[in-house]
Amino acid sequence: IGANLLVDVLYAFIDPRIRLS
Repeated sequence: IGANLLVDVLYAFIDPRIRLS
C-alpha cells in the first residue's frame, strides 16, 4: 500500500492493472 491510501485507490481506479499494494 502506498504512503497515501487515496493515491493507491486513485491509481487502481485509473488502471486496475496497477497494484501499488
